[in-house]
Amino acid sequence: MKNITLAVEDEVLAVVRKYAAANDTTVNGLVREYLGKLARHHGRAAEARKQLIALAEQSTCDPGENWKWDREALYDRGVFSRHEHSAVRGFEEPGTPFKKDDSD
Repeated sequence: MKNITLAVEDEVLAVVRKYAAANDTTVNGLVREYLGKLARHHGRAAEARKQLIALAEQSTCDPGENWKWDREALYDRGVFSRHEHSAVRGFEEPGTPFKKDDSD
């Protein structure tokens, strides 16, 4: 295990020391845990990217050379459209059921 030196604002260190004491750990333990989580997350994300690239390379889909998304194709779906459900746009209060917004 390597030792590292960190520079931290005095106020930040004071708060973190109190947090560590209240959670039966140390500042060193908190930093070690955070860095471990960061490294694991980075490893999982890199693996997910590799798998996605492998899936794309194995795909038999060939949309053609000149194919590209157009606006109609993107929004021509079998699900409800945003203009019919204002709650999807975030205008409804949390917890209220979806209602048709007649103002659109």
